[in-house]
Amino acid sequence: MRPNFSTALATLVLIAAVQVQADSKVPATVDSTWRVTLAADGSVTALEQETRLKPTLAEPLARAIRSWTFEPGKIDGKPAVTETTLYLTVGLDEQAEGYAVRVDDVRTGGGIQIGSQGAPRFPVNELRDNTAALVVVEANYDASGKVVSAHAVPGIQRVARDFDTAAVDAVRRWKFLPEKVGGRGIAATVRVPICFSAASRRSEAPDCAPWVPAGGKAATRGAVTADPAAKLRVDVIARRL
Repeated sequence: MRPNFSTALATLVLIAAVQVQADSKVPATVDSTWRVTLAADGSVTALEQETRLKPTLAEPLARAIRSWTFEPGKIDGKPAVTETTLYLTVGLDEQAEGYAVRVDDVRTGGGIQIGSQGAPRFPVNELRDNTAALVVVEANYDASGKVVSAHAVPGIQRVARDFDTAAVDAVRRWKFLPEKVGGRGIAATVRVPICFSAASRRSEAPDCAPWVPAGGKAATRGAVTADPAAKLRVDVIARRL
């Protein structure tokens, strides 16, 4: 069967906007991304929501994040004002009325500059019905967020080389949003999961296998920074909001 080219697209799962619809089934987990500014004492002084969420979910998440204490980056060994990207994965437990929110994973680090990411091209030679291929790309970027090197991480999932090439070529064109300490950008290494998914006219596009990064608490669709400047001081995993 010839794939439906309107749906046979490379899916950038890490930047997909997630919105819980009132008239739809509540998803098991929701990933969201936030831009956070920290004072030198680790308290949150500014918070910007990057992922679209309904207010019923966004508001309690924002309140929780503002109550957390972080370890900011340092300059010459002294804590300094730090800007970081917060990746938050929460589980949603259905109840008689609404749902309960549970923190599954929290990470800090560099982000991806919105509008800079071009979707990888789905390899034509691999374009078949119900195809799903996960590639994790490791990229190094400089203090301005420009990618200086990128490669596919081996051993994540066995896929055709064309998927690796398409994912790496795309990430090399991206611009990252580095953490800033004392107003200065911080070069970093980040791993980015990319899901290629193709559907036929008679079926939905399949999802990729979940990816749990080393040291992670849950499967993630977001970027993972190797050694973030900012870190969360309090343990919030499994906490109900």
